[in-house]
Amino acid sequence: MEKKQSKRKTSPSLANLCIESASSSREIVETWRRQKRTLERLPSHLADALFRRLRHRRLLYPSLLEVFQHCVEEVDLSGESSVDAEWMAYLGGFRNLRILKLSDCRSLNNHALWPVTGINF
Repeated sequence: MEKKQSKRKTSPSLANLCIESASSSREIVETWRRQKRTLERLPSHLADALFRRLRHRRLLYPSLLEVFQHCVEEVDLSGESSVDAEWMAYLGGFRNLRILKLSDCRSLNNHALWPVTGINF
């Protein structure tokens, strides 16, 4: 007797649907960016996923980083040519940052990294 393999479609999780919706357009992102406190208590794994999705869709910009400062733990901006001192100023405010990847960010220099390292000159 042959077993039939079911080709069951898996439904996206509620978390994935929310992340998809929150990163669907610039207008949507701008709407919740204005409500800065909306992400403060977002669990880090969800905040990290939303952050990655925004980067992938090219919807991430320096002033938007502020809404993630209390929840994101992992930031990978490798290869982003737009990342500069302004981005680092916002990233310097991230309280729970564990991983920061900035390889091949051509606009960065030592001075731009000071806010992230805590060095004040």
